[in-house]
Amino acid sequence: MCMLWFALLSLMGCASKQTINESVTSVESRAEKEACSHATYVKTDRYTLANTSPLIEQREPMAAIVHMRFAQDVSTVGQAIRELLEGSGYRLVMGENRVEMQDQILLTQQLPAVHQELGPVSLLDALTILGGRAWQVQVDHVYRLVWFQTTEVAHQVTDRVMSE
Repeated sequence: MCMLWFALLSLMGCASKQTINESVTSVESRAEKEACSHATYVKTDRYTLANTSPLIEQREPMAAIVHMRFAQDVSTVGQAIRELLEGSGYRLVMGENRVEMQDQILLTQQLPAVHQELGPVSLLDALTILGGRAWQVQVDHVYRLVWFQTTEVAHQVTDRVMSE
């Protein structure tokens, strides 16, 4: 009798394990089917799904991660900004509707030694670092233009210094 009871319990245990394994398999199959049916994934082989949606850097170039070490001949902030923007699709503009003297103040500043190497940071953050606290990066995404504008705090300090 004891042997019959033990055999019965063993069979029940095996049956429950089999049910669990079948459930896991069916959940995995459902997840794979859902992923495959979603438009942003393509099944490239038996076990691989490839994401076909564009990378964030491709959709938003200013979010691209950069790691830059400037050459020794890059000695001003303006040179560093131009080198940083190379290959990004954006370009630095000056003058336009602003006082060109303001542009020259930033762009002719010596590049601090601590800024000789930047990153890994986003392109926008790298530009913000190079500009410093007194300058705010402005971006025109339509024409892919970048310029710097002084912040209100910088205006107040400049006005106070000029009045003395």
